[in-house]
Amino acid sequence: MTPSHHDFPIAQDLSEVMRMNVWLDGVMAAHGVDKTLSDEVKVCLDEAVTNVLSYAFDDPGAARADLRVSVAPDAIVARLVDAGRPFDPLSVENPGPVENIADTPIGGLGIGIMRRLASSVGYLRDGERNILTLRFDRQAPGSAAASGADPR
Repeated sequence: MTPSHHDFPIAQDLSEVMRMNVWLDGVMAAHGVDKTLSDEVKVCLDEAVTNVLSYAFDDPGAARADLRVSVAPDAIVARLVDAGRPFDPLSVENPGPVENIADTPIGGLGIGIMRRLASSVGYLRDGERNILTLRFDRQAPGSAAASGADPR
């Protein structure tokens, strides 16, 4: 079965994140995606889109991105493309465990969350574009993820 592709253009306002989440709820529900997996996809994309709109552009009015979510029986793949300054999230060191939130430096935690929740995270700089790809494997009924056990 071929994946079903869903495109969502993201404008320069952080309110787009809420609009994206409502859109994602509809896409996930239409494909019968489990709520836990749907929430994991939303957390990761919320973080990625917020970072693009907040930090990738010198002129906030120029901030925009394009999101494509492809849903297949075996996986959900999200591809976020922006023309902001180059940023490879895979080059950021994975933060260690948080001992005390008050002593934790700001920044970097979201990338760690994406790495933990997504099955794979990929980055490519293609000309003037950043391309972030997040893959979320769908588990077969009866698997560890479907039963609620944490397979990580």
